[in-house]
Amino acid sequence: MAWAKKRTTKDGTVRWTGVYRDTLRRERSAGTAPTKRQALQLATEQELAVAHDDWVGPETGMLTLDTYFTEHWLPNRDYEVKTLIGYQSDYNKAVGPTFGHLPLREITNSKVQGWVASMRRAGVSATSVQSRFKLLQTVLAARRGASAMRDGHIRSNPCAGVLVPVLTRRDVSVYTPDQIDRAFACLERWWLPMTGFLVDSGCRWGEAQGVLVSDLTGDPSSYVVAVRHTIVEVTKAASGNGTRFVAKNYPKTRQPRRLRLSAETSRLVHGAIVERELTGDDRVFARQGSKRHKHTIARTPEWPGGIPVSTGFFRGIWHRACQEAGVPQLRIHDLRATNISWLFAGGADLATVQQRAGHTQMATTQRYVSALDDVDERALSALEVVRSRSRPRSA
Repeated sequence: MAWAKKRTTKDGTVRWTGVYRDTLRRERSAGTAPTKRQALQLATEQELAVAHDDWVGPETGMLTLDTYFTEHWLPNRDYEVKTLIGYQSDYNKAVGPTFGHLPLREITNSKVQGWVASMRRAGVSATSVQSRFKLLQTVLAARRGASAMRDGHIRSNPCAGVLVPVLTRRDVSVYTPDQIDRAFACLERWWLPMTGFLVDSGCRWGEAQGVLVSDLTGDPSSYVVAVRHTIVEVTKAASGNGTRFVAKNYPKTRQPRRLRLSAETSRLVHGAIVERELTGDDRVFARQGSKRHKHTIARTPEWPGGIPVSTGFFRGIWHRACQEAGVPQLRIHDLRATNISWLFAGGADLATVQQRAGHTQMATTQRYVSALDDVDERALSALEVVRSRSRPRSA
């Protein structure tokens, strides 16, 4: 309960100080007044603010963003290695240089909006602007986990209502079956099982790199693969093992899934396992050994089951095959898009495709429907079937 303390100045004047307790139950002064009643009113107002979570102490928000980010926020975030690397990069490039020296209370809505506008004027891509803005908003007012607001350093979110550029999704690009066949004909023999697996399973690159021999079950002519591991590419400094790879015992969505492979891909994969003498925890699609041991996988003490393949390394191999075959040199990720689009073209329903692709959001899966060249023709054909049902039949 608020109270008032009597004070007498050097000249004998009586003053009253209103006193209350803050959120940590510490005594606080609400100011002085000539009468006890006025002092109590000041203290009661502050006491009500504390009770309604509207109280702001005099030292609130004086911590700089640099101090809060490096000493309080970043060390306490339980995120993936690659996510933390992205956070650190965005902070060092854009967030820190602009706001790092400021006390948290001085980061205002107008300053954040001006920062976003200045990045756009400087030609920063919409993707980078959104990524940097999202980091600042997460640090200041994350919906979950630690944030400056939740820790009581600021009372409102200075990022609320800020206008950021809208992202335009890139068109989905896919290969036709003929293009895949032509590219495969020009691909080096070592890479056929892995590339066939990517097209047949629709797995993400890291998920394919994580497949172990023990993840394959069933008949070698019709394998079922358990997608439950992932290889992530990071910097050597971030990996902690002296290489550019980190192994995780779960896929991207943290939900393992099982996929049946076609007979053709199963035979390719089984042939690779036999020829490369792979067993148990060996990686099925590891890097090729030296020229002297070109039929075995490359191994190191850090990766006894086989060194993973980087996307950059394989991109050169795949694009050379595409160039020789005269087909488009699309991204490696577009092999996954090709699989998903082919599933729709073959008549698979949305829920089945979503489960097989490992998407958490159905909207993500739906993007691939429009990637098919004949999507309009199939839609019109479906409409014609419905219309024909109601038309009178000729005698």
